[in-house]
Amino acid sequence: MTTPAATGAASPWPSQPCPGYDGDRSERGAMRALRKFLYENSLSVLFAGLFVVFLAGQVLVGYMDDNQTLASHGKSAIGFGAWLGSGTFLNAMFVNWQAALLQLAVLVLAGGILHQIGASHSRDPKKDEQHGGAPNNAEEAADEHRLPWLRRHSLSVALVVCFVAAFVLHVFAGISAFNEERALSNEPAIGLGLYLVSARFWFENFQTWEAEFIAILFFLVFSIFLREQRSAESKLLSASDTETGETND
Repeated sequence: MTTPAATGAASPWPSQPCPGYDGDRSERGAMRALRKFLYENSLSVLFAGLFVVFLAGQVLVGYMDDNQTLASHGKSAIGFGAWLGSGTFLNAMFVNWQAALLQLAVLVLAGGILHQIGASHSRDPKKDEQHGGAPNNAEEAADEHRLPWLRRHSLSVALVVCFVAAFVLHVFAGISAFNEERALSNEPAIGLGLYLVSARFWFENFQTWEAEFIAILFFLVFSIFLREQRSAESKLLSASDTETGETND
């Protein structure tokens, strides 16, 4: 039997894969890339997802609660879009943001100076004492001279900048929310200076700050005695209670 190639006739089969083949291969490659991304970044993806879910919950129930408050004062309901730009909503969001960022900034800064023996996220006081507070190894010492100041302190700088930004947003959203509340009782609006020294402003700050710092205290103390298998936030299961900073070594 003579083949098409032997007679010079065109082959009935395409020499290149059909168009759908490349598409399928590209789709499979994209899925592999997506799975790889989700696997390698699953922790941040989780927290981003939780943030969106709970923010949506805050928006929905907050909108309902605010309109119930308006109705109780004989006022008309506020539109959803207008409520998203209201001081009531923005203040409730930013007061928590600035507190959480303050907590992290203080933890990072204090963690470079102070110690908690046995805690998973503390410098080891024994090692620091042996080195007189100097870097524990030659590579770290070289980095202190080679890298610029901003690079060496970029984490704390970023957190402090974010805290300041959230704090400023909280100030302006807070005075708007406070004046919206005063308007319900037909009271005159107050200025920024009076709001900054008001009990209301500092009550909001102190109640969120104390909650953030007690959470960090719980974490530091619990990490001395308790473990969570395979978690980077915990010491090894075999580590003693006095072993410090295992995850940072």
